[in-house]
Amino acid sequence: MTSTSPDAAVEETLMVASAPTRLRAEHLREPMGITTTRPRLSWSPPAGVIAQSAYRITASNGWDTGRVESPQHNLVPYSGPALGSRSRFEWRVRTWSTDADGSETASAWSEPMPVELGLLHASDWTGQWIGPDEPRVPAPGGRPGYALKKTFTVGAAPESARAYATAHGIYELFLNGERVGDQQLTPGSTSYNTTLQVQTYDITALLRAGTNTIRAVLTDGWYRGTFGYTRDADMYGTHTALLAQLELQSGDSRTVIGTDESWLVARTEILSADLMGGQRVDFRLLISEAARESKALTGSTAVVRPGSYQTLTGPLAPPTRIVEELTPVGVSRTAKGHQVVDFGQNIHGWVRLSRLGAAGETVTLVYGEALDAAGDVTQDHLRPHDFRHPGRFLSAGQVDEVTASGAAGEVFEPRHTTHGFQYVSVRGLTADLAPEDITACLVQTDLEPLGTFMCSDKRLNKLHEIVRWSFRDNACEVPTDCPQREKAGWTGDWQLFVPTAAYLYDVTGFSRKWLNDVRADQWENGVIANISPSPGPDTTAADFMAFVNGSAGWGDAIVMVPWELYLATGDPGILAENWDAMRRWLDFVRTTAESSRHQDRAAANPTPVPHEEYLWDTGFHWANGWNRTGRSRTCSAPAPPITASWPPRTTGTPLP
Repeated sequence: MTSTSPDAAVEETLMVASAPTRLRAEHLREPMGITTTRPRLSWSPPAGVIAQSAYRITASNGWDTGRVESPQHNLVPYSGPALGSRSRFEWRVRTWSTDADGSETASAWSEPMPVELGLLHASDWTGQWIGPDEPRVPAPGGRPGYALKKTFTVGAAPESARAYATAHGIYELFLNGERVGDQQLTPGSTSYNTTLQVQTYDITALLRAGTNTIRAVLTDGWYRGTFGYTRDADMYGTHTALLAQLELQSGDSRTVIGTDESWLVARTEILSADLMGGQRVDFRLLISEAARESKALTGSTAVVRPGSYQTLTGPLAPPTRIVEELTPVGVSRTAKGHQVVDFGQNIHGWVRLSRLGAAGETVTLVYGEALDAAGDVTQDHLRPHDFRHPGRFLSAGQVDEVTASGAAGEVFEPRHTTHGFQYVSVRGLTADLAPEDITACLVQTDLEPLGTFMCSDKRLNKLHEIVRWSFRDNACEVPTDCPQREKAGWTGDWQLFVPTAAYLYDVTGFSRKWLNDVRADQWENGVIANISPSPGPDTTAADFMAFVNGSAGWGDAIVMVPWELYLATGDPGILAENWDAMRRWLDFVRTTAESSRHQDRAAANPTPVPHEEYLWDTGFHWANGWNRTGRSRTCSAPAPPITASWPPRTTGTPLP
């Protein structure tokens, strides 16, 4: 029931409590560039309030709910003026509660929270997909970074300005030499064929009257870099591309600067950048700004590349950032002269190195989780088996390299790769490292901590910390299985851990974003992929792992994760948006059990007994396990052929 607000005189007579806190829009702390036109708003009642009895929301665009008699403080739908592309408003809330004696307490107004929409329609874009001209694409893992640049002039600094950007690959934006925003690994990891996130940045303070330069650095990322246990590459495409649009607003006048063939392209100091392999940089390739401008006059121009505008979306999850920095707990030298840096904790991310060698000298950084007998970093346990060539191992990757130019203040920070590590072996650096020379950067989705645990038993407290850190190391963009060897979003892992994760952190948006990928990767017959994001069954690069899709436990993630999120948040929308995918998966399980019999069961009894329609013992299931020969540990049948199709399988031991 909604009524008009009490007048000011009445409100002043009420006891005033503290204000509501933890304002959210669509579960986000920073709803910048979202693409939902009816965002749901949430808040936490003031401290000490047991039960809210009413609320009132006001917004800068004139929306005013008046006093609403309701205990609801979670996911209240926006019902103000219609929202469209670029719409922005600030909202605040106050609440009322009734004490045991019947007296009413009104809260103070909360701090305002801004909500801003991004570009909702393909027609909002004037920018085009552009990229470097690569007549010959270098081999995976050895592809350089490119800079795409545009210089423009404005008569006066605008009243407000936004940059909208995304990429096929990983991009960083720089405006007049300053990095735009603090997000990392943008546009993030998604099933790029169906979903591509756009980041929205407020660039008002970075613009100036006169000449301005926007510059983007572009590398392979998840789009075409090597990926996962098998190190397959080009999963979504063979060429990187950038889509960006700057909008400068002053009064009713809007100036738009979009990516097109007038942008200039040049190689950067990044010799190669790969999420699995590492990043190589040669700072000698950097030239002075004046020389760069001179060279740009005759530099190559960008080429327009194909790219969809229909798959573009705003954020559902918090951004990925450097959320913590660690200093070394020890630095030692090995007999070979390598300096081994111990950060005391296994993390996901990279290191920032501020002490480099002399001009022309190369320093190599080898990342790992363990030390060998000589006290140096070992990667032996991180090298995956090469299933295509039994008996061989693939490279562990996780190696960065930097060649110094000798310029003062040179700092190496490989923001176009990631690693899982506690130790770093620094090789080729003669000078002794001091703790302040090297910093470990923990890179993860910027999740809000919620629950804590502590007890009188130090062993349980230590176990809790191990669990918490294990999750933090696997919470970059998507829930991964490990931060080094695979970095893959195995569905079975998250369906098991999400209840614990939801207790420790607000993983709602993080999980909703990932569930979008799970739904996008679902096959027509209802099969859920074991890894999401995944290019899907029609992409040949993913064929090797396709035969494992549709496994019990792993496929169940599409049911269990939405349910656990609903229990944690009370958001029925999560169930609604996944309902069809949940039903299709369960239909696949049911029909497979009804229509397929294990070969051993059929041999023992040609006529099935009634209860067998409920037994699902065909297909690939991880409970069987696999040995090095590719044969099941529980049966003598060979491993299924490598294929992306789904005929009924008969491997594994039948259920009784």
